[in-house]
Amino acid sequence: MSQALEKVKSQFMEAARRAYQRGIQTGNGGNISARVPGKPLMVVKPSGVSLIDCNPQTVIVTDFEGNVVEGNRKPTRESVLHGELYKNLPGAGGVVHTHSPWSIAWSFTGRDLPLVTLHTQLKLACPIPVRFFASPKGVLKEEMPAVLDLFASHPDLTAFIMGAHGIVAVGPDVLEAEHTAELVEETAQVAWLHEAGARANLLSLGHAAIGNQEIPWITREALVACGRTMAVKGFVVGPEGSISARCGDSIFILARDVSLSEADPEDFVEVDLQSGRWQPGKKQPSSDVVLHLACYRARPDARAVIYSRPPMVIAVASRGLWTEAAAQDFAHSVGEIAVLDDVQAGAAEVEAMESAIGRHDAVLLARHGLLAIGVNLSQALLRTELVERRAHVMVVARSVGGGDRQGS
Repeated sequence: MSQALEKVKSQFMEAARRAYQRGIQTGNGGNISARVPGKPLMVVKPSGVSLIDCNPQTVIVTDFEGNVVEGNRKPTRESVLHGELYKNLPGAGGVVHTHSPWSIAWSFTGRDLPLVTLHTQLKLACPIPVRFFASPKGVLKEEMPAVLDLFASHPDLTAFIMGAHGIVAVGPDVLEAEHTAELVEETAQVAWLHEAGARANLLSLGHAAIGNQEIPWITREALVACGRTMAVKGFVVGPEGSISARCGDSIFILARDVSLSEADPEDFVEVDLQSGRWQPGKKQPSSDVVLHLACYRARPDARAVIYSRPPMVIAVASRGLWTEAAAQDFAHSVGEIAVLDDVQAGAAEVEAMESAIGRHDAVLLARHGLLAIGVNLSQALLRTELVERRAHVMVVARSVGGGDRQGS
């Protein structure tokens, strides 16, 4: 055995042992390979052998087509994927494929895996693509162009996730590829737990900031959680209403014709706070963007704006029942509320509204909806809830006779 092959096999054993012990692969699934320097050959795991059981007697050497050159076992059925990667990626010295649970779970979101930690942002060049393939047995040869396109589009890409299947990581050697697979699995775990937390409002819909640094993807996730809470509470139905949050010198606002109940992070469009412009693309911001920008201009302390259509609030306002006395009844918990009769949501003429926003924490646009402002999404949502609650009390009080004492 040449020294080069002996070294490659040694690295192979170490990578296989580490992948198993770190729990990114169990049983006899998954497979890894290592390129033999200077030759169109690779060391691969045989089919049916666990990574932890790999040793010099069990591993085999094949060419890039999967034909056995050394050893007497059957090569992994995914040797085609490994061989094609070596043929097309000259810098690849190792390939690691594992059935890692967090990465597989993430793949069912249908979204690329974001670089959610500072460590992954330093180590990985771009979000990890998620792609589904036709066969549960792996990438078919006719599907390889799609895989190679990923690497052609992102020359620094070191991994991708096969939907419902697992991680494929490459590196200059098999140990580096295994380390990348570990990092992808760790990232998937953090991303999944964070998303679960956001969905359960564990982020408290708070201001998306770490210290003084605002993080766009956290802002988007908080907006998703807030929007779904609004839909559950009945503050919006279908594509009505909109929400936004400030992030640095921009705001993220719901895209046009998107329902808050179904919005995903990518459904929030970044709009420059000063110019009101956004990056051209497939999605445009809600037509309510004029209202949102007016709020941020009038209130430098505003970090979140919610424009909703709570049914009780609209009913009370449209009948002219919302009076100054009714607003003052709970000003200590909601803040000052203005009522504007003739402002159309999204209209350019918002000077009067800007003036009202500058002096109030919520603005009721009669027959249209409610604008609530907060230092974070949680506060803006709470103000929306309290105003709707007060309107509900007024409606019930009048329905049983005698009117609403404070609002009469």
